[in-house]
Amino acid sequence: MAYLLLLLMIIPSYLFSQTLVSPYLSNPENILGYVDSAATFWINAHDPTYGGFYTDVDRMGNHLGTNKALLSQTRNAYGFVRAYMLTGNEQYLQMAEDALNFMYNHAWDNTYEGWFNLMTRDGTPINPNGTKTAFDQHYALLGISAYVEATDDSL
Repeated sequence: MAYLLLLLMIIPSYLFSQTLVSPYLSNPENILGYVDSAATFWINAHDPTYGGFYTDVDRMGNHLGTNKALLSQTRNAYGFVRAYMLTGNEQYLQMAEDALNFMYNHAWDNTYEGWFNLMTRDGTPINPNGTKTAFDQHYALLGISAYVEATDDSL
């Protein structure tokens, strides 16, 4: 029975095999303009006064509020690290570092541990006694792990 199931899984891959060729995978230079454009857009969400990145921005890059979500910080850190890895632009790495520093300095709960999910502009947790989700705790590692991968440094 196991042999039959194995054959049923393998045979279609030989009969109907397709090779998907992405122009971006075969020629990564094609995507660099998009990467620069996306990174430049998100630089506008950076808060040069208190650090970190605003969460609520419209499609034109205008700030719609001043709150800063943990997910926005780690997502921006991840995106800027990847943009740095593709382009070598040091400004992108600096933006990633700023997002992570904001997380480390304001989003970590030193009393009960874990990450707060939402902070004010200056980094004050909006609901310091609120629940923490496993999703947020895991997602926080996204930007951190990308930074470590790119730099061999944990900040």
